[in-house]
Amino acid sequence: MATPKANLSQRPLFVAFASQLPSSQNRFSVIKPGMIIGTADKGVANVDDFIWRVVSTASRLQLFPLDAKESWVPISDADFVALQTVTQILSDDISPYVNIATTFGLGASDFWEQVNAELKRACKPVPWSVWVERALENTNQGGQGHPLWPVQDVLRGRDSTGISVSSPLSPPDNEVLCKAVRANVRHLGRVGFLETRQSNT
Repeated sequence: MATPKANLSQRPLFVAFASQLPSSQNRFSVIKPGMIIGTADKGVANVDDFIWRVVSTASRLQLFPLDAKESWVPISDADFVALQTVTQILSDDISPYVNIATTFGLGASDFWEQVNAELKRACKPVPWSVWVERALENTNQGGQGHPLWPVQDVLRGRDSTGISVSSPLSPPDNEVLCKAVRANVRHLGRVGFLETRQSNT
């Protein structure tokens, strides 16, 4: 079955358990999903996720961080991650390690294009260093109610790539993933986390 990576203290238990199972059930697979966002049809975004805290701040500043011309955001929608998990459970030949995080994602420019399409006021690109400086100023002004307040130390520790990576990634389905990003942003607007074209905030 698909399972999180166990620590060493649990390994003897796994070995003992596995030895009592038939070969068809005697298997484990580790799945590293990367950043999981809500599905394209429901788009229920987790407001505690770092990526949406960055998006919310970008909407406040009307600026988004984009340094490299070619960079990728390592996101997958929940349906795709669930499918990968079920595939590992049901497949006759499972992979011991599935790294979705370094395989699948969306181009950073495509990601922000989808975000901008739903925001009430579109954001413009600025270098990551400029964005961080403006974001931290905005966080200090907003205090504990600011979306970046709990993660500002993480923000300071990030390198120039921000929420994106330089390694090429590809979406499993570009249209579905773009729809998922837009659906997540609309959801964030409905719950008042940021201002979208359809929100009442």
